[in-house]
Amino acid sequence: MIKVDKIYPIDSSSKYKKVADLENDYLGKFRKYTRPETLLQEFINTGESRDYQASAIQTIILNYLLNKFSDIIKAKPKKLKGFIDLFSRNHWSIEVCDVDGTTAFGKELMYVFGYSERFRSNVDRGIWLAKQLNIKTCPYCNAQNTILTNKQFGKQIAKFQFDHFFPKSEYPYLSLSLYNLIPSCANCNITKSSKQLNLDKHYHPYFMNLADLAKFRLKYIPDPSILTINNLKKQNLEIEFINKHRDPFGIVKAHNNLYHIDGVYNRHNDVAEDLLKFAIIYTKELSDSHLKIKGLFKNTEEYYRFLLRNYPNQEDSLKRPLAKMTQDIAKQLKLIK
Repeated sequence: MIKVDKIYPIDSSSKYKKVADLENDYLGKFRKYTRPETLLQEFINTGESRDYQASAIQTIILNYLLNKFSDIIKAKPKKLKGFIDLFSRNHWSIEVCDVDGTTAFGKELMYVFGYSERFRSNVDRGIWLAKQLNIKTCPYCNAQNTILTNKQFGKQIAKFQFDHFFPKSEYPYLSLSLYNLIPSCANCNITKSSKQLNLDKHYHPYFMNLADLAKFRLKYIPDPSILTINNLKKQNLEIEFINKHRDPFGIVKAHNNLYHIDGVYNRHNDVAEDLLKFAIIYTKELSDSHLKIKGLFKNTEEYYRFLLRNYPNQEDSLKRPLAKMTQDIAKQLKLIK
């Protein structure tokens, strides 16, 4: 996984170390065969695209998009918001999306940009981007896989969806923008749908690290007479998703409400129960004795990974589902530091 600001790489051999490193190569993928710029230019020259006839103001929009195509593809989230604001100021927004949804002109822009035809199902673009990002779990919920797999004859397919932080239905001209495409599980993508999110108040994986803002906490009864293997079933375990620090913009609450994080994770309280069992069985003395056995584990990290059945370090949270919850509760129970 390449760096997405504070999301760390898992493949040190990759030539890409952060998202910015692949911007130009990503842009080049759309200039290799049928280029969106070519279709934009043809649209401008003829005034037509397929059976659609552009109006005078729409031709102005097409010229702007052609001139700004590279910037739109590579623009970071705040700059993408700048394009949205410009469309609003120029009264162009109504040309691409109205009260009934994406307009005929907006749909034609979607075709010209080629999200469905040249990105979503294309190994040279969509699959290529997914492979470079190599995010193995959904960055929104961390509860489901987002992986590539091989189909018959070695063809790769993506077992996840790309979410558009700024909905493509309202902003079809941002449908291919690198920083607007986030690999996510189908549940989170469908839950979010075309909801309007605010960069200051909602989590964006490419420039925020949710692990810095929030943590999972297990509510349980620490009474030693109940906290035994035999009595564990009497515990009414509850997993909370809470602020780590003061959260003036309410990002954690908004994220929890949008993606139902509490509800999702309380369906996994069996994992929390296992962690409680481990905390009872694997005392500090027992863990220390395991670590002293020569050749059993090559380092402490490998031991903790065995103990938790997951990755113990925050930078590896997107390598396996439920890693963030496992890490937080393991720290709470003093299974790991």
